[in-house]
Amino acid sequence: MKKRVLTVLLAGLITTQAYAADSIKIALTGPFSGGSAPMGASMRDGAKIAIAEINAAGGIKVGAKMMKFEVLERDDEAKNERGALIAQELASMSDLAGVIGTVNTGVCLAGDKHYQEKGITKIITPAAGSASMTQWSKAKVKDLSIFRLAAHDGIQAAMVVEEAINRKFTKVAMLYDSTNYGVSGRDDMVEQVKKQGNKLQVVTSDKFNIGDKDMTAQLLRAKNAGAQAVLIWGIGPELAAVANGMAKIGNFSLSLSTLPPIFLKAATNLHVLFGLLCYGMGFMVWLIVLSKSEVSYAYPLISLGYVFTAILARALFGEAVGATRLAGI
Repeated sequence: MKKRVLTVLLAGLITTQAYAADSIKIALTGPFSGGSAPMGASMRDGAKIAIAEINAAGGIKVGAKMMKFEVLERDDEAKNERGALIAQELASMSDLAGVIGTVNTGVCLAGDKHYQEKGITKIITPAAGSASMTQWSKAKVKDLSIFRLAAHDGIQAAMVVEEAINRKFTKVAMLYDSTNYGVSGRDDMVEQVKKQGNKLQVVTSDKFNIGDKDMTAQLLRAKNAGAQAVLIWGIGPELAAVANGMAKIGNFSLSLSTLPPIFLKAATNLHVLFGLLCYGMGFMVWLIVLSKSEVSYAYPLISLGYVFTAILARALFGEAVGATRLAGI
């Protein structure tokens, strides 16, 4: 079934120029390197496998003859300016039947106008932000040669906001990547918050860059602002960084209903149990010291704990213990 659908889509790319050629030339474009490469490379590899299967079966029928596909690959590196140059190059080819690909919204906004001007069919896959298509409706373009397989991002945004409301959250933070895709996704979520009755208060709205691996600063701002949940618009690698950051700083939502599972998790954590054991042993040692020394002599020794804590924090957790902290100690 999937192969049949792809065959129909590929057949739809064929323009009149293809009839005079011995093969059908199509281009695969996308971020095959750079921060968005996981999506771009998987799209390219999947398309090449399907095209190879079609070619192995003899190709597709064009008029009275069977024709196979010839593939051109162009790596836009998720860069808007490079995407625009690639689109200009491909649009200048008189024998190009169509284009498949693009992941990044900004690349679409920068380059797709060149395909539209020449009437070259392009299928955006696997996806790009909704702005990649709404730009044409805003410009009131009638004969559009650009198509997008994925559903409108507004549908996803509506589901995200609805889920947060159903979970009884009232305060949320928004995190989004700094690309056009992330910004348009944020705008879709903000619009959905309004459409669904402003039942969510957005306490912080922060962006991150493609390739960022530490989201602690943004997440701490969200937590300090009272966010109960984080609504995120981005792709895989950065979402993993957000998840790691949330695991590091702890639970966002503290209430009577969330305290029991937090305590249970702490009670079964070996690091917490070891810390409690050390605390208990320290208390026993302190009792022994008090039984043998005067309080006025023994109590000042507690201050050594500040020194040892700073040393262990540096050694075990890699914390930066600078001159200011040392002076305070």
